[in-house]
Amino acid sequence: MSDSSNPDEPTVTSSPYAAAERAKKARIAGDGASAVSREGEGGASSKRPSISFTPKAAALVTSFCAAVALGAAGIIAAVVYEKGPCAAQCPDGNCGTVDLDVCNGDALVAPSSIPGIVVMLGLAAVVVGGWPEAARIRNPRLARGVLSLVAAASALAASAGYESLAFVAAGSIFLCFMAEMLRKDGRENLLGSVSATFLGSILIVASGFWPLLLRNYEAGAVVLAGMCLLIGGLGRYASASDASSSPARLIARSFFYSFAGGAIYLYVTGLGFETRSFAWLAAMALAFGATSGLADGAARSRVAPTKAGAAALAVVPHCALGVIVYALSFAVS
Repeated sequence: MSDSSNPDEPTVTSSPYAAAERAKKARIAGDGASAVSREGEGGASSKRPSISFTPKAAALVTSFCAAVALGAAGIIAAVVYEKGPCAAQCPDGNCGTVDLDVCNGDALVAPSSIPGIVVMLGLAAVVVGGWPEAARIRNPRLARGVLSLVAAASALAASAGYESLAFVAAGSIFLCFMAEMLRKDGRENLLGSVSATFLGSILIVASGFWPLLLRNYEAGAVVLAGMCLLIGGLGRYASASDASSSPARLIARSFFYSFAGGAIYLYVTGLGFETRSFAWLAAMALAFGATSGLADGAARSRVAPTKAGAAALAVVPHCALGVIVYALSFAVS
């Protein structure tokens, strides 16, 4: 006997609610079948020779390259500052900002922010390419469109000042909601999708503060941050294991490696461990430890992370430290 003839539920089976429930059950059953299929594929692929470029390797390579690029940008900016045509007029660095090739009165030629913009665009490209997968956003194509627009606007705003970046951050909220309104899949997990897309936008905006730091004569702070990110990232992935289950342990581990990297830099360069440099180092290492620890905790919840998603999670500290270091420089200036 069919369900429609069941006297116990004569109206429920014909109602729109029942149809929606049947569709939901069918979708859940389909997801379960696909999960089993993926599991079977994973079991079959596990017998094959493993490739050398795993998601962990992708994260390690991305973190390393981003840190090296950031340190190189700071060094280039310092060289431009020392070799600038007006550098001798204001050796203490407290001068106005003018064009690189022109002196205006007693103004000092500012370090070029172009290397910082290049690094910022590189970080933004990694976030755009992998963040929708890392955050499991339901509408990855629309999310990448929003993140691409935010990246372009941030690159332009970085040449104008932090106020412009604040406007970009505010405008990204509107873009995130507009993208959700364009979805045609029923807008499932609406709040989570908006939040994840906006978080990716904030990471891109935060990376836009690196060019501002180079423009404001903080090349030394950028190089120090690059060294913290370099050694911190190497230690972060070299010691990564499933046994590191505690978030506090993840944060402490990343803090230790980052602090060690910055301490090596201060010692080798002869900058010493005076109060100001030590405070800078401690703040950067703590910020790296917190952001990388949280990102690692999120990465461990992914059953099968992709290379792009792992790379995006790897550069979370590189992006976040842009606004953190800028805030530090603004506080102590």
